[in-house]
Amino acid sequence: LPEAPESIGEMEISFTSPASQAQFATRLSDISAFMRDLAPLAQAKPELVQAIDEQKLLESYAKYRNISPDVVKTAEQLDQMKAQMAEQQQMAQAAQMAPQIGGAMKDVAQAKQLDPEGVGQLLNI
Repeated sequence: LPEAPESIGEMEISFTSPASQAQFATRLSDISAFMRDLAPLAQAKPELVQAIDEQKLLESYAKYRNISPDVVKTAEQLDQMKAQMAEQQQMAQAAQMAPQIGGAMKDVAQAKQLDPEGVGQLLNI
């Protein structure tokens, strides 16, 4: 087959013939059977589940169900969301610890006023 012209390079071709739909139905059935077969094995050996690329599985399932690819987030989008959530969690933890750190600093300052040499030796300053 010749190369596709650049003008249609970004077009997505979707086959909707009855034969194509039957192939998709077979693939969906295969995915479902695979997951059913895997379930008891995963109970015995949970690490088997780690061998599955969940994102690709989800994308395949959506494709064979004729769900728009725009509905399923890409791996990059998920990574970005995870990074944002981790950053928010770190900020929340820092905000939660700020009063404790401030209180500890206040306690050290008060102790230093009461016994400057003792606190200095204790803190190696």
